[in-house]
Amino acid sequence: MLILLISSHVLHAQEDSSFPIPDPLFEAESPGLAALRAWSMDKWMAVRKTNHPLYHNALGPARFRSYVYFCRRHELNVNMPILNEMALKNLSEIIVAHFEETEWSKFGAMDKADVRRFIGDLGQDIYAFEYATAIAERREAKDRLEMTTQAYCASIAKENQDNYIALRATAKRQLGR
Repeated sequence: MLILLISSHVLHAQEDSSFPIPDPLFEAESPGLAALRAWSMDKWMAVRKTNHPLYHNALGPARFRSYVYFCRRHELNVNMPILNEMALKNLSEIIVAHFEETEWSKFGAMDKADVRRFIGDLGQDIYAFEYATAIAERREAKDRLEMTTQAYCASIAKENQDNYIALRATAKRQLGR
């Protein structure tokens, strides 16, 4: 009964929403931008293991976020929004560093704000991919070591605390806060 009440309340709230839900809800990208997104994701797979500070500053927050998710009991006062912002800033720089004239031409007559939004959205895609990959890697490592989650988290706590301190210091230098 409670479920029926909650679901009917949600449906009723959607009908009376003060937020205008766009119609249609989804619009496909132009073929050129869709191709650019696919090319960028494929390119990312080729360059994601590069040992460059921008890559560390982009991937470090995703890996640390996986620690926060996987090991919920830790003693850190984590400021993930700052780390996420740093990661997305670095991802944007990495993405555009690999674009050549052919890729830039796909933006056509888009204004700078739309290009920025597209690059930011692509950075979000890559960040989500790296975050999911890091969670899977943590699960695999825990299983390979045949440890409980609590024991595994205790064994990696110091390393992740050190990583957080370094990432936070880098974010402070890059973002000024």
